[in-house]
Amino acid sequence: MHQRAITVGFVFALLVAGASFAADATSPLVGNTLTVTEEGGDPVVLKFNADGTYSRNDAMGTWEEKDGAICMTPEAGGETYCEPLEAGHAPGETWQQQSADGGTVTMTLTAGQ
Repeated sequence: MHQRAITVGFVFALLVAGASFAADATSPLVGNTLTVTEEGGDPVVLKFNADGTYSRNDAMGTWEEKDGAICMTPEAGGETYCEPLEAGHAPGETWQQQSADGGTVTMTLTAGQ
């Protein structure tokens, strides 16, 4: 399993219809939980906060919107990684999309954290 791809690769090909959302409480990410599951893999649970921080299973870091992509930087000192966003998803939805490595992932956006 490619942890980096799970963390970001398909997480970012997901939400938001337009403007910057790192500190935008109207973003479908903010205050909600995104569960990402790669075929045959363990779920990765991401929680995005309006202050630009996120948590992922056992890791934390910062996130921001930049040039139509969502970018995450791990607190533990990893490099920032960005992926484009797929517009239009809202809490309560589950969908499938292609991951950065070409696999299929299932995304579920749940209201609340």
